Amino acid sequence: MAPLNCPRGRKAKAPIIVAKLDRLSRDVAFIAGLMSKRVPVIVTELGRNVDPFMLHIYASATRTPAASR
Repeated sequence: MAPLNCPRGRKAKAPIIVAKLDRLSRDVAFIAGLMSKRVPVIVTELGRNVDPFMLHIYASATRTPAASR
């Protein structure tokens, strides 16, 4: 997946909004990297107030079915 590059969005601290977490990426390290850079991520399926720990859990859970193929 190509890196997200949007200087105006980064400057405005705009969140990344996705319907499902696996639409953003199935790579747990990529999602963890976004969170370590404090990029706000809103997953509509989970709600706006999901804490980063739960996003890690969901990211690893979305990776599991794809990894088992």
